[in-house]
Amino acid sequence: PNTITYDNLASLVTLSNIQPDFLASYNSEFVNNSVTSISYGLGLQNYINSVNGHDTFLAVVNNTIVNGGARTYSDWISGTLLTDVRESNVPEYQIRLSGQSLFKSVSEVQAYIDAINTSVDNFVLVQNAASTSDVSTIDVAVFTGILDLEGVTLGTVSSYKAQISESDSIADITELQTLIDEVNASVAAFAEVQAA
Repeated sequence: PNTITYDNLASLVTLSNIQPDFLASYNSEFVNNSVTSISYGLGLQNYINSVNGHDTFLAVVNNTIVNGGARTYSDWISGTLLTDVRESNVPEYQIRLSGQSLFKSVSEVQAYIDAINTSVDNFVLVQNAASTSDVSTIDVAVFTGILDLEGVTLGTVSSYKAQISESDSIADITELQTLIDEVNASVAAFAEVQAA
């Protein structure tokens, strides 16, 4: 049979994460599974994922969710399937696996990593704003990007920022949540007074 080239695979919009280094393995996988046509790319993604190690990686991560256990930085970066895995955030990746739904794809795991990275980055912005009293980098997206932070409303962001600028520090998400709740309660109470 004709050898499938990287360009053949890359031209199919239905395929993703094609690794040029694995081209020979893809061809072997297609031959071993009697794949005779790649005209639409249908069904080929599973073979590509298998060769890339997706199935093994997902099985290991999902096993950690089901049975517990720790994943190290090396575990997260194995197979180079994920990007922007940060060694400093590994404890947060680990903690949040507890109660996590099973992942169905590597892209879901990547979204999980990205959300945690964004949350950590955004909380650092808030901490820096509190310690410097400079809240210019804080907006509603910063608050809504922090995991587990609840009750943030667009109309109250300026009040949150004012409270943050008056704080010397914000140690953790719980302390930030308390600040949000207190501001919300104050704004609600003021609205009631105005309505009376």
